Amino acid sequence: MKNGKQWIGNQTGRTSEALEFTTVKKGTKTYDAHKVDFVKHEGKRIHPFNCIQRFNGLSITFSTIREDGLFLRYVPIQGKKEKKLKKEKAFGYITGGYETVLFKPYISDFDTVTVQNARSLMEGRQDARRYYKNPWTGLVNFGIGFASGYFLNYWGVFIPAAYTGVYSAINPLKSKRKIRILGQRYVTDEFYRYGFNSKAKIIKLKWSAGGGLLGIISGVGFIEYLKSKEKE
Repeated sequence: MKNGKQWIGNQTGRTSEALEFTTVKKGTKTYDAHKVDFVKHEGKRIHPFNCIQRFNGLSITFSTIREDGLFLRYVPIQGKKEKKLKKEKAFGYITGGYETVLFKPYISDFDTVTVQNARSLMEGRQDARRYYKNPWTGLVNFGIGFASGYFLNYWGVFIPAAYTGVYSAINPLKSKRKIRILGQRYVTDEFYRYGFNSKAKIIKLKWSAGGGLLGIISGVGFIEYLKSKEKE
């Protein structure tokens, strides 16, 4: 799913705007096309609807699409107004089950990036959205932010900000659990690994920054509350 969730089961039906899926826990449910990212079957990623595959790991489901110079112009499946996207931001797009690859291989004396390399990078980012969860960094930075706000007031904002910057720059640990979930591809495919790690860093950044900001506000608010109570 585009929200990062995933379900294990069987596809039992499909229309142009929805996918019917049966799981053991959820039973049979219908998911709107704009919420479905892709279906994985026997290790292959299948896109059941017309969609644009973006390099950031997200896909855009559309009803119509056309190429216009440096842009893709499309109508989202849930909209009527035409939108545009720079081609450089998309790996390609799928219409009627057929894929059109927009990425052009890059070859030089110093570096080479093939179509498969670019696909691996994109799929690594897709898998980071599906599998990488790190709410603990938000909780940790909330505590740091709260303490900083309590003791240093608004000047304390630099401490959780520094924690966010340093922690978000570090690659996720290569754990046995991660390799078990992602497979040896995470170890052997450097483009897939780079895509996964780069997206994971963004996820860490969002969790950490959000927790730190909330912590600062809470810490400053708490100390101001205590001051107001002392004046009474």
